[in-house]
Amino acid sequence: MKTLELGKASIKALSAETRIKILKLLDQRNHTQTEIAQELKLATPSIKEHIEELIKAELIEKLEEGRKWKYFQLTQKGKAILHPEDIKLLIVIGTFAFSVIIGGFAILKEYLQKTNTIQTFAQAKIDSARMMTAAMPTPEPQSQYFGLIIYIIWLLLLIGIIVYLKRKKPN
Repeated sequence: MKTLELGKASIKALSAETRIKILKLLDQRNHTQTEIAQELKLATPSIKEHIEELIKAELIEKLEEGRKWKYFQLTQKGKAILHPEDIKLLIVIGTFAFSVIIGGFAILKEYLQKTNTIQTFAQAKIDSARMMTAAMPTPEPQSQYFGLIIYIIWLLLLIGIIVYLKRKKPN
């Protein structure tokens, strides 16, 4: 699993409450320095100092797209600090995908084996019917869809868990 390394600059940047508020604000969308100052009700020069510390710590970056206004956005490092649960979600999704593939092959194999058994059983019935004139009672076959039903319920449960984890936002 990938680890997040925090140096002196990152720890210093995260030590101020205002900088953490700036990170949370930029998590919502990209902002200009003025927008950040207005949102946090602080002076623009003060915000500039905080932004410089966050840039030095590589937690945010300036977007220079040739516009009049310069926007700031979170870097991958900044996003990882605010959302460590996204890594857990990727592990859950990866496990889910692997399980779906393996489960699908198992069900397909079971279905093909049952289909072959039913065809063999049907052929045996036809042969025995030719040999006997009396009708024999047919055994009730077990539900061949039981495994499929359990698999679908399992898939729906896992999808529900993934949706819950994706929508759940930390406070």
